[in-house]
Amino acid sequence: MLENLHTVHGKTVKRVREGLENSLKGRIELIESYARISSMIEVEVEMDSNVLAAEAVGNADNVAQQIQQLMEIENLEERWKLQAEANDEAERLLSSQPMPVKEDFLERN
Repeated sequence: MLENLHTVHGKTVKRVREGLENSLKGRIELIESYARISSMIEVEVEMDSNVLAAEAVGNADNVAQQIQQLMEIENLEERWKLQAEANDEAERLLSSQPMPVKEDFLERN
């Protein structure tokens, strides 16, 4: 009977040990899965941040180009304004001088 009890106890210990081993293997697999998923998320976040950084650089370049274009437009506006003022002054000067009459023109030539 003692041998039977010892055999039953040994089988019980063996089953418990196998159950613990299986449980531990399952937990290790779960931890490994979490590690893989975490690594994949890290890669995805890094790729997203790289894309965002590239977009930010592209946006900064676009803003710089637009600023340059605006400066060129302002420069052109200033030149056109100066030209318009010069044209107005020339017209004012021309209109303030008496126009030669046809006879005066013929007498000179």
